[in-house]
Amino acid sequence: MILMCAGCGKMISVSVTGYGDENKVARMSNELFGDSFATRWETCGTCGKPYCDACSGERVGGSGNSECECGGDLSEKHNVRP
Repeated sequence: MILMCAGCGKMISVSVTGYGDENKVARMSNELFGDSFATRWETCGTCGKPYCDACSGERVGGSGNSECECGGDLSEKHNVRP
């Protein structure tokens, strides 16, 4: 499954477990097209938008946690599971 980062538009490769993983497709795509796939991400617990690691790390809110533009907290515990 492929998601798109709400911050930068980078594609996010999702494993069958619902967590990002360094899978063969993501590695091969990154070799062919440059760094176009993220394999780790956090999801907003309020609106469900996914953010790649780089974007979620840049979105530190007032509580010190990563925060979505809607104000919800970003966390791996909110990641989508197929």
